[in-house]
Amino acid sequence: MTSRILLAGLAIAFGTALPAQAAQRTFVSPSGEDVNVAVGCPANAPCRQVTAALSVTDAGGEIVATGSGEYANFSIDRDVTIGTAPGSYAAISAGQQYGAGITIGLPIAVTLKGLTFKGGQLSIGLLLSNYHGGKSVTVTNCFFDGITRAISMMSDGHLSVIESKIANSQEGIIVGNGATVSIANTAMTQIAGKGIETYGGNSTGQATVTATDTHIDCQNKTSAWGFSNRLSSAATVNYGRMHLTRVTVSNCYVGIGNVPPTPDHSHTITISDSTVTNNSYGFLNNAGNTFISAGNNHLSSNGFDVGGTITTAASLLK
Repeated sequence: MTSRILLAGLAIAFGTALPAQAAQRTFVSPSGEDVNVAVGCPANAPCRQVTAALSVTDAGGEIVATGSGEYANFSIDRDVTIGTAPGSYAAISAGQQYGAGITIGLPIAVTLKGLTFKGGQLSIGLLLSNYHGGKSVTVTNCFFDGITRAISMMSDGHLSVIESKIANSQEGIIVGNGATVSIANTAMTQIAGKGIETYGGNSTGQATVTATDTHIDCQNKTSAWGFSNRLSSAATVNYGRMHLTRVTVSNCYVGIGNVPPTPDHSHTITISDSTVTNNSYGFLNNAGNTFISAGNNHLSSNGFDVGGTITTAASLLK
């Protein structure tokens, strides 16, 4: 034991870095120091940045932000849960132009809990790219504030967004390239462009969005869309599916709509028990697409409640 203590003391005395210690749970804090990777970023010696803590967190482990403050952007390379301790505020900075707060580009399982994303012009909060054949990414109780595009997922794999909020953004959740997205109990306010959209000029495959108990409120009634099936390309197999239940949309140009279809596939929207009010168009369905209403939706105070052909199917109520 004496020799081990002596060797550790010599290593510190001569400036030799001690090997990092991996841990199932690691901690970050604005008062922490990244040199604490040497001891595994424990609660009593947290690291400063998430990237440092991630480097010593076991796959399937957890990173906990214990101090309130801002953290630099980072990429995730392993299965992990990242969240905040009770009473703590952790803001992830997306940086400025073309920056992303958190990037996930591998087939990994990630859970993000209680984080706040902040950014500047042309920034992205959460970027999922090249996520082919991946596991699920879950975003719960997170807040995206003032970011150009809150969440971007141009890849296959599954994303869940639960009990979260997006505010003061150009775009909320934009998906393509075979993405499957579930959204529940989530609110979007002051959206200037698109709230939730299937999009991508070069996307391939079916992008599917299922939303329940979700609210979108736009900034303007001249160009903003609440829910938009917009996948459009001249040559690719490329189409969007949206299944909406108990959603509300207001103050948009188009509340819920399909744009013109691709050459080979049409877009589909199904909607039940939802409220669409004070938009220029409530429901909009460009020719060649499918828009099915359960017949129990409430549309009022829109410039036009319906544009295009809407099919009523009580079977959606089952």
